[in-house]
Amino acid sequence: MITYKNKLATQITNNVTGIGRQISVNDFLDLEVGQIMTVENAESWSDHGEFKIETVKDIDYVFICNNACPVHEVDYDDEEECYELGAEDCEYEREVLVPAGTQFKVTFIGSEHDLEEMGFITVDVEYIN
Repeated sequence: MITYKNKLATQITNNVTGIGRQISVNDFLDLEVGQIMTVENAESWSDHGEFKIETVKDIDYVFICNNACPVHEVDYDDEEECYELGAEDCEYEREVLVPAGTQFKVTFIGSEHDLEEMGFITVDVEYIN
């Protein structure tokens, strides 16, 4: 079943450098530099906005895409779009949608020490397809 978010994410409106995504998990992720990650379902990323994780777990990862990535920028003036995405009154998040099938290559992974110092582990990626 194609969801509204998946369909909308394929409607590319811009190529943006520096988008980010924060996730919270219970265990360390099994990531390696050079690994290719493929987005399975449309994902919400942010274009330098203020995004807060709704479900807090033990370990936070912050993914940063260091090159231009094709995205659908959420149109906060489109009431239907915001309603369907649950993005009403969320302009400060500056949400962008990355479509399913998008591929990223891991170029850097922070350490457990970073988690202690900063509260999260940074993972740099680059858009490849």
